[in-house]
Amino acid sequence: MTNHGSRTPSGHGRRVKLVLLDVDGTLVDHDGAQREAISGWIQAAHLPTQVGAVSTEVLWHQLAELAFVDYRAGRLTFQGQRRQRVSGFLTALGADVADFDDAALDAEFGQYLHRYEAAWRAFPDVVDALGSLRDLTDVAVLSNGDHDQQVDKLHRTGLGDLVGQVITSSDLAVAKPDPRAFHGAVQRLGVEPSQVLYCGDRLDIDAVAATEAGLMGVWLNRTGTTPGNLPVASITSLSELPGLLTR
Repeated sequence: MTNHGSRTPSGHGRRVKLVLLDVDGTLVDHDGAQREAISGWIQAAHLPTQVGAVSTEVLWHQLAELAFVDYRAGRLTFQGQRRQRVSGFLTALGADVADFDDAALDAEFGQYLHRYEAAWRAFPDVVDALGSLRDLTDVAVLSNGDHDQQVDKLHRTGLGDLVGQVITSSDLAVAKPDPRAFHGAVQRLGVEPSQVLYCGDRLDIDAVAATEAGLMGVWLNRTGTTPGNLPVASITSLSELPGLLTR
């Protein structure tokens, strides 16, 4: 565990009454599922593997990131960001989508979606880490995304019974990194921000944003490449989090 001058989560006399966790990239391997899904769709539909100098898989990832920025900002609904993704993707591949209605775009996205859902997997360190965390404190989830999809994701990966309440941006009508997302979640869960540790795989959207909202932010940095002068604690595996709580 690395802690570059950041506060210790249980320090300054504060007791962690709740651990809040992100889902995608933290509990479930979203990127791996996305790669598997888009690769399978490309192969099944005989789509090109390159668009100029960019691989089709990378293009899909880029479009997904852009669409989710608009979703987090409230400019698109959850279904709307899906339609934006697939419309931009097919257009980049040379398809004319001018006459596609919402149903047609949804059908095209479905070619990716069923493969993505089939590829959901929990990270190997998650089940044991959740068991250890539950022995120490309460555990819940705060995730950007659609509530039904995230609950389904947790149950399909065997994690549904290992986390408590699941709160998503679709429940709160506001998304991380907006502090109102963190405040809304902890209010629903009946705790104060200073009593909550929030851990996620995004330094900016998860750990730093949680810290700025008054929670104790921890960055789950699975890559292990850590920039200097971090404003938050960082770990490279979720298995380190229970130990961090007891320090």
